[in-house]
Amino acid sequence: MVQKETDEMVKYFIDEAKSKGRNIDYHSLREKIGKMVGYLVYKFCLYNFSNLTHSVGTKNLDEIYDGVAEKIGTPAARLVSFTIKSYYGKRLNITELRNLYHEFNGNPVAQQVLRARALHYVYHNTVERSEKQKIGKICNLKLIDKADPNKGKR
Repeated sequence: MVQKETDEMVKYFIDEAKSKGRNIDYHSLREKIGKMVGYLVYKFCLYNFSNLTHSVGTKNLDEIYDGVAEKIGTPAARLVSFTIKSYYGKRLNITELRNLYHEFNGNPVAQQVLRARALHYVYHNTVERSEKQKIGKICNLKLIDKADPNKGKR
């Protein structure tokens, strides 16, 4: 659906430009509109996943969330389940993060949702440096250690 709408927008702008005697590079326009649509879809997904996480999420129900996600069988359901578990649970499951990130190869919106979840987890929890490095490597992120205000004063 997104692909179809993107193509229709590109066609509309190219037709409009032609009717006014202007030329627009198809590939450049397609790339720009694709980025814009991708960003809008990403923001929409984050908003909805956040609402779902906060409205139905709670601790210690990981098996239920995974069962529901499996029953629904969509990428969004797996992302919501992972988000709830990593938000309410004690730890982010690095193996599950790796598996989902590779599963969603070629799906930039899903991968960006996973990166956002990883960033939130790393910067809002106490996380060992080695764990941060694993998460950063999986999600192609450069994670920094929190600033130590006493560094160099000891």
